[in-house]
Amino acid sequence: SLNFHEVKIKIKHIISSIEQQRESGFDDLWLEISTMARELNIQEPSDQRPNKKPKRFSKQDSYPSALSVNDKFKRIYYEIIDVTVSALNGRFQQNVMDHLCSLEQFVIGKDRHITDVIEFYGSDFNRDKLILHRDMFLNIAKSREASIKSLQDVVNLMKSENVCVMLSEFSKLLQIALTILISSCTAEKSFSALRRLKTFLRSTMTQNRLNDIAILHVHRNEDVDIEKVANTFINKAKVRQNTFEL
Repeated sequence: SLNFHEVKIKIKHIISSIEQQRESGFDDLWLEISTMARELNIQEPSDQRPNKKPKRFSKQDSYPSALSVNDKFKRIYYEIIDVTVSALNGRFQQNVMDHLCSLEQFVIGKDRHITDVIEFYGSDFNRDKLILHRDMFLNIAKSREASIKSLQDVVNLMKSENVCVMLSEFSKLLQIALTILISSCTAEKSFSALRRLKTFLRSTMTQNRLNDIAILHVHRNEDVDIEKVANTFINKAKVRQNTFEL
């Protein structure tokens, strides 16, 4: 469900939990792996063949001593933790989450976030009209005894009451909120899909065809009435109507 405040808290907890694992998690993991290896009678983690000292180093030169098996795996463990935390911070940027939380609090009736929302969008909205439409929506929710605690609750009630035209400014704000990407995952998935669609063998594909194929690919799990699509396609041209006798 769309509850940005809960999402923000969960992300913070996940990052905090991973960072705590960096401090003391490796020793517990190493002990567990060693114990399981002995119980299953398999070889414990061991070092690879040690590298020889390069010839350019003489006996007097200092050459860094080889790390122990534990230290080598600990270095890999720390790298995994650091990359994971960095990826989470990069995908769920703090300023985006703060804005979405402020927007959510505004639409559910928290007036202390009015200034943040209005100043961010500037002239895109009429301040007085937006507040009026928001208050009208909250009155509708109160009359229906509907619980409004998150953006998802607002969207569901707007759909059920069909008041988007009447509350135009408020509806426009919700549309903007629903199109804001919380993370970069959606955009990355779109580029991955385009990489599969626009191959070297399809280098002459036009933009219109690429858009149509991309839409079909994104909504490939939707139920499509093939007969309805075929009839629509045939009715687009007189020649097809004569051919298929529609």
